Amino acid sequence: MEQRNLNDTASIIILVVYSLVFIGAIPIYLLLGHGGIGINLALDKVQLYYSLALFGIGGLIAGKIAQMISRSSKKAYEKIGWAGSFIHNPDDSYLPVIEKGFNKPISWIRDPKKLILISFIFFSLFALMGIFANIWFTGLPEEFQITNTAKLGLAVNPASDGETFAFIALIGFAFFYLKFLFKKNKYPMWIFWVLIFLVIVPLFGLGGTIYHRYRYGSDIVTMIQVFVFFTLGGEITALTGSLIPFAVWHQTNNFFQKATELFSSDTMIVFTVLFFIFLIIFAILYFIIKRRNK
Repeated sequence: MEQRNLNDTASIIILVVYSLVFIGAIPIYLLLGHGGIGINLALDKVQLYYSLALFGIGGLIAGKIAQMISRSSKKAYEKIGWAGSFIHNPDDSYLPVIEKGFNKPISWIRDPKKLILISFIFFSLFALMGIFANIWFTGLPEEFQITNTAKLGLAVNPASDGETFAFIALIGFAFFYLKFLFKKNKYPMWIFWVLIFLVIVPLFGLGGTIYHRYRYGSDIVTMIQVFVFFTLGGEITALTGSLIPFAVWHQTNNFFQKATELFSSDTMIVFTVLFFIFLIIFAILYFIIKRRNK
């Protein structure tokens, strides 16, 4: 129990530090240093996503703290055991069911460092296919005229993490509340998982689609792609118990979509292939060093 609370505390600290740097400091630098601060639409966009990010981060932290407190006693569990959030806690996801079938833990999902690395490799390859097919899963608007560095950076953050954190926070509250009800009333857990994967997550995916439609406006094909994007992101989160894969997918999708608009396709194909090769080499070295240390 103490180890799990320590892990949860560490995940909260990492989330706060990450948010201060990548959602707070870097977008402000891009606004001040690359011409965006004087353009109302650029400033309004950042302020909107700051609001989303604050809501998401607050929800993730509040759910995690409540989850930690609920473990302290049965009385606490009865009062706030319904609360919870997904930062990186595979034990609360569908992963243990899968591991039971394989009769061994899936370490690359449980280890956040490995999960980050593998997520970047997989979704970078996914982005490469997107460049060839010109298929993306979000609609990015042309809202302001500032430097390409700022355009590219602000397409990633605070936009992607702000949306991801808010989306995962909402899914977490629904997930843990429903799980609490099922355990309290001793309902069959297989019904819970059916509801999560086939009803709850798609409903939130629809909510993400409606938000994008309201925020950006777009054609029906793009909205279907956005629905698939948010729904799959939610499914992956419920499957792994971690926001890492969806956060990485959201970042790489936004980055490569905007980069493809700003630079030639040939340039982006070369860059993506080189980036993918670098990740593969880094992953191989990482796992070799890890095995030798063991």
